Amino acid sequence: MVEKDIPDLPEEARGPKQENEAHYEVIDKESGEIRFIKDEPFYRTLKHALMTVGFDIDSIRTEREHDDIVYRRYGDHVEAFITARAIATKHKSLERATLAAILQGDHAEAQRLLEKLERRKAAGLRVIPPSDD
Repeated sequence: MVEKDIPDLPEEARGPKQENEAHYEVIDKESGEIRFIKDEPFYRTLKHALMTVGFDIDSIRTEREHDDIVYRRYGDHVEAFITARAIATKHKSLERATLAAILQGDHAEAQRLLEKLERRKAAGLRVIPPSDD
C-alpha cells in the first residue's frame, strides 16, 4: 500500500481514539509502524471480518494503513460483521443480552433488560464467576 495516497482520516470518522488500540501496538512512532497483538480477541474478530472480503489483516504495516482499512474502506463491513456476531452469540450474561437487544433494535427488550440491570445494581448483587476447582 502506498502511504502518500491515503489522506488523513478526520478524528470524528475514527471514533474515540485511544493512545494505543488494544489489538495493536505502535512499534515506531515516527513511521507509524504497528505490530498486531494476535492473542487479543478483537484482533481475531477483525481478522475474520476482513477475511470475508478477501483482505489479509497481516498485510497492514502502519497505523495509517490500519485506519484506512478498518475505518474507511471496510468500516461498514467490519461494523456489520461485529454486530452480526454479537447478535448470534449465546448471551451468557445480562449485559450481553442487553447489547444484543440494542443491536437488534428491540427497544422494549433492551429497556426491560436495562431495568433488570439497574435493579441488580441497586440491590448490590454481583455475578461471581465459577471457581476453577
